[in-house]
Amino acid sequence: MLKNVTILMPAYSEDATIIQLLKKVKAVSVEVFALEVLVSDDGPSDRKMELLDLRPDPYTRSIKRPRNGVRGAAVIDGLSETGGQDGGY
Repeated sequence: MLKNVTILMPAYSEDATIIQLLKKVKAVSVEVFALEVLVSDDGPSDRKMELLDLRPDPYTRSIKRPRNGVRGAAVIDGLSETGGQDGGY
């Protein structure tokens, strides 16, 4: 049985790089893990979530903070939502 692992990507003003970063993460193949890629949006008013909606293939799911709370808040939110047995960011 595969071990579930969540890759948490806290994202703050990443609209210029988010899709490229997610593609690189998805390209990593680890046959003993079932990977979940969770993007945790810090809530700034950039185009990141719009870009993610247009390209849902390189990540598993995303969460969005209702207001800006710095990167640490995005990490905490993401950790509370992880579905994997292990995780990292």
